[in-house]
Amino acid sequence: MNRWPSWAAWTWAPVTAGLMAWAWTRIGAGGVYPLDDSYIHLAIARTLSEAGVWGLSPDRPAFSSSSPLFTLLLAGIFKVLGYQAYAPLALNILAGIGWTAWLLQATPRQYAPGLGLVLMLAPLPLLVLCGMEHVLHAWCWMGAWRAVTRSLSGSESSPAEAGIWLVLAAGFRYETLFLGVVVCLAALRQRRVRWAIGWGLACILPAVVAGLYALGQGQPFLPLSVMGKGHLPGGSWATAAYWLSGGVQRLYENPFMLTLLLMAWLPGVTAPDGWKRTGLGLLIPAVLLHIIWAEVGGYRYEAYLVVPVLWGAMGEIPRVSWRVAGMILLLVFPLGVRMLFFGINYPLAVQNIWHQQLQTAHFLEQHYPGTPVALNDIGAAAALARVSVTDLAGIGDHEVQQLRLTGHYSPADIAAILSRRGVRRAVVHDIWVGELIPADWIPVLKVTIPDNFICADAAVTWYAADPETAARLQADWQRYRQQLPAGVQDTLIPLP
Repeated sequence: MNRWPSWAAWTWAPVTAGLMAWAWTRIGAGGVYPLDDSYIHLAIARTLSEAGVWGLSPDRPAFSSSSPLFTLLLAGIFKVLGYQAYAPLALNILAGIGWTAWLLQATPRQYAPGLGLVLMLAPLPLLVLCGMEHVLHAWCWMGAWRAVTRSLSGSESSPAEAGIWLVLAAGFRYETLFLGVVVCLAALRQRRVRWAIGWGLACILPAVVAGLYALGQGQPFLPLSVMGKGHLPGGSWATAAYWLSGGVQRLYENPFMLTLLLMAWLPGVTAPDGWKRTGLGLLIPAVLLHIIWAEVGGYRYEAYLVVPVLWGAMGEIPRVSWRVAGMILLLVFPLGVRMLFFGINYPLAVQNIWHQQLQTAHFLEQHYPGTPVALNDIGAAAALARVSVTDLAGIGDHEVQQLRLTGHYSPADIAAILSRRGVRRAVVHDIWVGELIPADWIPVLKVTIPDNFICADAAVTWYAADPETAARLQADWQRYRQQLPAGVQDTLIPLP
């Protein structure tokens, strides 16, 4: 076993290269990500580097990023090199290399093949290719968890190192606050009050700094994406019941989260000191908090939990009987299905974004750069066409989100915002926000992509505020339609 080479841990690298080549060859273009969310980071970072505004466009701030540190990294790169669409991919490749090397230093060599499997199940190739902050967050989160575990177990006192990792992890994703709650309680249980205070401050520092900056810009303390997507705590028994029922539903819909809970629970059963030795006892409440209060599904949001749980459980396999070891491997099966499903469909997701969001962005860039536009998928259009975005879904627009949260989310309310901002065009998924389009707006054309996998709907509809705008929009589209990729269908709607 000791002769296993360390390169067995690097399985993810050729898989990443293969998936990237497969997807980009399929569409005949490079630098395309499989999610519109990836372009939201690009848009905010570009606006910050070029105009000094934390927002999707220079005319209006929008605290839409739940990863302030990743956005700042991209903005720094753009400030030096100019806008670079490949920057998130490059950062993720470097982070993947660094994380793997760091893990190899902490993993006995005979476990290198197991480490390779763990990183594949994360799944690291897809995290790298999605162009978002999840690789860096997972690495820093695991660094914090490991440093805390060594400090609390007495094997090595490194509370300051844990604090540094916690600051970084919290800067990359707000879900780190779940770990902060757990480690502070664990430290208090050992009467380590100074550690608990230090770790708690480290966890909240990025959120507080970012939140105070946002308040100064007239934005909410928490990012719009957290307000719009997260399951935030409230103060009543009914709210608590809502959390729990939502958590049960997410667990039912995503059985691989049960895998993480069971594998984190297993070392405490197989050995009296299992949870303390592996640190997996800290992960059980962290996983539960994520299930109750955060997003679950796909492969991104919960990825930071997969590697530490599997890595910690991996070392327990030699300590148990072959039957228990077989049960551990069986528990991994749902994670394997998840990895294969999204891996096989990754090229299709890239194609979908290329066909829908990027064609929308390219059309706007050529014919309406910098103009006000209403959308519900905002990233690519904001990053490439530099349009002034009104986000009808509210994730990138504080005013619209306030309408949603207060129940004043009607076509009349939206019409007032669009009129005040001078918005004359909209491109939306009708199944998502189509009912919010003002009744007097004119449907102009519909664009439908083939084989939809990742988009909210295969079709988007363009609307115009008046006949003159509608006629020009149709004329401009007829000039652009020759550039559409094969398989994308467009239908011009007869104008009144």
